[in-house]
Amino acid sequence: MQKQQQIALSAIGLAAGFMLSASAFASPICSGQSAAVTGNVSIVNISPIQQQGQISLMFTAVRGGAVLFSDHGSINGQMVAKRGVRSRLNHQMIFSSGESLNTFNDVAITKLPAVAYESDGTPCAYNVVESINNFSGSGRFRDIKGAIVAEGTISFCSSNNQNTFILSGLVCLDD
Repeated sequence: MQKQQQIALSAIGLAAGFMLSASAFASPICSGQSAAVTGNVSIVNISPIQQQGQISLMFTAVRGGAVLFSDHGSINGQMVAKRGVRSRLNHQMIFSSGESLNTFNDVAITKLPAVAYESDGTPCAYNVVESINNFSGSGRFRDIKGAIVAEGTISFCSSNNQNTFILSGLVCLDD
């Protein structure tokens, strides 16, 4: 019983630490506007290391809930390194507003086992979690900082060459 209590306390401590980190990020650390990130990505593999597709992205103010950015655009990705289940990628996004957002050295972890297989039994689709925290861009993205997580599925299956992701996170948009 004591071990279960220790595990429960550890989980509560981690959750509290996360909440404190998020609230700290929302105040003195961010000199601009803290924003919650939501969005989705639909992308196809055009080669083993390159992807192209569409992105919808929204930033909502942590304080007050105002929508600070909501747009859609194109996204291009390139795998720059791979070792085992870990890949590093760079992405370039151009939104209909003309603003651009670039990410560098995003870390994607492929979860095993596969979630889909070719008819011959070859694994061809996997769940993935990608951490994004190195940014550059134009317009409101010029000095962006923070962390975004992309959770989804990648597929190289002959019947479905499409990767889909849900985005969430917290960023600071400097004024």
